[in-house]
Amino acid sequence: YLRGIKADNNTVEYILSQFDNAKAKIVSNGIIRKSGERVATGDCVVLYNGKNIVDTVTVILTGDMGDGKVTNRDVSMLMRYLVNKESPNASQLAAMDVNGDGVVNNKDATMLARYLVGKEKI
Repeated sequence: YLRGIKADNNTVEYILSQFDNAKAKIVSNGIIRKSGERVATGDCVVLYNGKNIVDTVTVILTGDMGDGKVTNRDVSMLMRYLVNKESPNASQLAAMDVNGDGVVNNKDATMLARYLVGKEKI
């Protein structure tokens, strides 16, 4: 996973600037993201050597469940997961671990909710 991406630094340009591979592309559900678009949790950075794919890295945007923005919907999904009403995929589950301690719990939900009102940094 590519972790540590912040909601205010999730453009295609920013993510690709983190790699030395000039031919790298960001792919979302089989579609190459264009310049200026937001990168979301679950998107993949595809690295090339010539025409050959040499590695693929899944992006995890802390707190984002897949649309490239951290919103109340993300808090809601996290809370629903905590009460067994939601089944996130692996990328979403990684993004739910807001504090990075390896466990998704109420601490993560609190941090995410506080982030949305400007009381927390993630």
